[in-house]
Amino acid sequence: MKLQNAIRGNFFFYAFAIGAAFPYLAPFFKEHLQATDQQIGLLLMIRPAMALLLVPFWTMAADTRGKRAFLTAVLSISAGIVFPFVLIPSSFIWIVLLLALWAGLHAPLWSMGDSIAFDYLGHHRRTRLANFRVFGSLGWIVAVLICGKWFDLFSLKWLFPIYATGIIVSGLLIIKAPSNERMPLNIGKQALIKLLKKKNVLILMGILLIAETANQMAYAFLSLYGKHLGASNLYVGIIWATATLAEVFTMTFFSRIVARIGIKRILAAGIAFAVIRWIPLAFLSSWWQLLPFQTLHAFTFVFVYIGTATFMDVEASKKIRSTAQAFYTTIILNLSAMIGSFLGGQISQKWGYGFLFTVSGVMVFIAAIILILFVKEPPTGESD
Repeated sequence: MKLQNAIRGNFFFYAFAIGAAFPYLAPFFKEHLQATDQQIGLLLMIRPAMALLLVPFWTMAADTRGKRAFLTAVLSISAGIVFPFVLIPSSFIWIVLLLALWAGLHAPLWSMGDSIAFDYLGHHRRTRLANFRVFGSLGWIVAVLICGKWFDLFSLKWLFPIYATGIIVSGLLIIKAPSNERMPLNIGKQALIKLLKKKNVLILMGILLIAETANQMAYAFLSLYGKHLGASNLYVGIIWATATLAEVFTMTFFSRIVARIGIKRILAAGIAFAVIRWIPLAFLSSWWQLLPFQTLHAFTFVFVYIGTATFMDVEASKKIRSTAQAFYTTIILNLSAMIGSFLGGQISQKWGYGFLFTVSGVMVFIAAIILILFVKEPPTGESD
């Protein structure tokens, strides 16, 4: 199999796996564990918390040992083996421990997959990451549409073996990708310190922490809000599929858009669109009214995620590509997911989902203003 097809397949089945699981975890916790929103928030914190602890270790190991693809495959297969054990009837503590073990294996897969794709694309084609990521979007769409109906007919418990199958296949597809160049640990530390001394990088990371915390608050409870408005599992799948279908369009044209308007404007637009995505949700009365606002995912996810991944690849040395990508997905996406899950659980339990989405909208508005005022367009040349 050609390497480019292996990378596409890896993205597809990775996203298929998380599409089968992530939108339905909160409903599973509520329906099968009778968990409250506060408890659900705490359970959803486990994955990003473990990522904060372990992703830097895994990604630095991938960069220094030169075995990025092999390690990605091993972690994918291991995560697939562990996850279904959550179904074994036991105590709440047992579920917490199993989720923590699984999360430690699953957490680095996103950033390491991006790093493998960036290695393949090289310096001059790095803005084309979206051309690979679009296969992940397709995998997610297939999963949420098929699995939503499947869960209605049978049980949400099926999300565990379906996730396991998808994530294991994703690992098997990427296992034979070429090894990356080995990097001495001291050089990696020096390159990381150099990256973290860049004011432009630190300011953007602070802004994204605010914006992504707001987004993660909304994402964590979107499925439950849909069910609150009358959605079945199938309709929950349609809610998520609508968002991902919209992102396919912008992913297809992302390289042309960023070449025309630049990375900073891409990021500002992506964050700003989240304001009009979240605040109106506070005033809805039926699940289908969520759909028009879900189409804004085309900008709030693609522009911010792909824009930041490209920003970090530009600013960082090529020696620490995995570590640089993980700095965003670990320090920002996972820290914001942890904070957002906790705050979202507290807010929704005390004041309801409407107030939760209003707070999310206000936070992203603040983040967009700060970005416009203080972040500079990153350089176009390749870092040493």
